[in-house]
Amino acid sequence: MAYVGKTARSIRESWSVIGRSPIFYYSGLSIVAMYVATYNYMAIVDLIGQGLEPFFLGAFFTCTIVSLIIGAFFHEKLRLKGHLIWNLLGVIFGIMLILPISGLYGLVLYSILGGLSVGFCVPSVITRIVNKTNYENRGSVSGVFIAIIYVLIIGCSLSITTTVQMGILLCLIKLISTFLVFKIDFMKSTPVESPFVKYGAGVKVAFCFIWFTFLLVNAITSAIGTKLVLGNEFVILNITTLVIGLVSMTLGGVLMDEIGRKKMLIFCYAYLGLEYAMVSLSGGFLIRYTFLDGIAWGILTVYFIMVLVGDIIVPKMRPFFVSVIMALAILGLYSRSILYTEETVIQMEQIFPLTSVFLFVAVFVILLLPETLPDKVMQKKELQNYLQRAKKVKEKYR
Repeated sequence: MAYVGKTARSIRESWSVIGRSPIFYYSGLSIVAMYVATYNYMAIVDLIGQGLEPFFLGAFFTCTIVSLIIGAFFHEKLRLKGHLIWNLLGVIFGIMLILPISGLYGLVLYSILGGLSVGFCVPSVITRIVNKTNYENRGSVSGVFIAIIYVLIIGCSLSITTTVQMGILLCLIKLISTFLVFKIDFMKSTPVESPFVKYGAGVKVAFCFIWFTFLLVNAITSAIGTKLVLGNEFVILNITTLVIGLVSMTLGGVLMDEIGRKKMLIFCYAYLGLEYAMVSLSGGFLIRYTFLDGIAWGILTVYFIMVLVGDIIVPKMRPFFVSVIMALAILGLYSRSILYTEETVIQMEQIFPLTSVFLFVAVFVILLLPETLPDKVMQKKELQNYLQRAKKVKEKYR
């Protein structure tokens, strides 16, 4: 009960950090718009024609990644006008979905305008949320923030059944974002706290490697899932995974602040490796229970998208690192789209060798990586917890 109360208190404190800030709502809507556009790419394929699907996927995801990276470099120059133009492009993109353009012209316009309108300012808005956190609350704040975003994403996904509805939703999101832009002071983005330790490029590359390893494993297992679990059962499996992920985002974020980041990473990758091994040994039957990987998915999403950025990246370089993390996520989605095609066949007996090798290497790399929560912060928390326990014991025997 004491831990439950402590978790609830951490969540309330996290909400007090971000809940009253317009940038919180603006950032959340920007990420939701990005998710809606990228994860519903097949709706756009239907507009331009199925024959152009391979070309559109490559062009759209490439434009999105390029816009993320370019937007990161222009972070400091993205003020009111820049964000207004970006949201206006999003409205135009939504209108184009309502008034469809087919063929080669559609491929070019949807790829360029779509990629630009969903990705350009995302590194900037995520960085502004990260800058509001410090080592002691970064996990819990990030967990609450991303969990709320995914609640919105689930609601939006359930409300979309046609391309027209998708276009209307994107227009609505971007119009609301336009009004929020006027309430944000883009000149003020001073971080609450900078990293205590400067990490080399090798450490940053290693973290990117284990992030993409998770994304690639997720793409492979998702492709297997579509072949073994069909119809409504697959939909229920995905929804259950999301719900479990929402819980793990908030609780996992709190645990990151309490026991450290590295322990949570080792737990997630070791847990996934064990889970996929059991699925493979069962001949695929246990894949119906892989909704439990929502635990790892929720924790890792929070850690890599926000917590890691604040822990090891100096403030000036945070937008660029966010763009890299998001670009890897887009590549993971692109990999999954390729694996979903009928031409790509992954045999059940291949899944364990693939995932086990990837996850084993990732765990080995994690063991070599540093704990990104500084010792002085962990020692301070341990001292606070000890004093609280001592106070309770003293009151009990008074």
